[in-house]
Amino acid sequence: FCFAFTPILIHYVPMAKEDLPALFWLASAFYFYLRDRGKGDLACFSLCGAMAIGCRYNLLAVLPPVVILSDLSKQQLGRRTLYRVAVPLCLFALFPLMVYPWLGFTDCVGALPKFIGELFAGWSTNVQAAKSPWLVLFYLWRAFSLPLCCLAVLGLIDSFKERGKHSFYLIWLIVGLLVQTYVVQGKEVRYLFILFPPLC
Repeated sequence: FCFAFTPILIHYVPMAKEDLPALFWLASAFYFYLRDRGKGDLACFSLCGAMAIGCRYNLLAVLPPVVILSDLSKQQLGRRTLYRVAVPLCLFALFPLMVYPWLGFTDCVGALPKFIGELFAGWSTNVQAAKSPWLVLFYLWRAFSLPLCCLAVLGLIDSFKERGKHSFYLIWLIVGLLVQTYVVQGKEVRYLFILFPPLC
């Protein structure tokens, strides 16, 4: 409830940005991931995961590591982990395979290599990376507000003592912080929206 009224979220809601749809799809994917452990919601997880990556490409570096590390922490690393990683990526790969030939950029054979080349070229040419994790934490504090940050810290302390879903949220937060610090080149507060759910 408090999260819904953070000033930074209210500021960005009217804007046609990809960050809030990415947040919705990523949170939905991880919701179905937690359900998938017992009820078999692999299809919903895969679809939501593909949509999340389609909204923000940097989630390629978030979703698979979170799934792998979470399964590893539960000693459930196996064939289903491979499916949870591979199926969303394959669904996401359908986007350039369909769109690039339709737009006349290339044929189906060259669509995926062209897309991957453009993706890495975009990351490598952006030289405005701020590597300090303190800057990211400062942005997170400003975006999340001081009272919510205090509650989040208490939740993190509790996650060290509790098992279950709490450890998953901690993995999500740590992976997201590392990706935002060392992978994502530009530094804007809206890029941190994907870290709001584990803090809540």
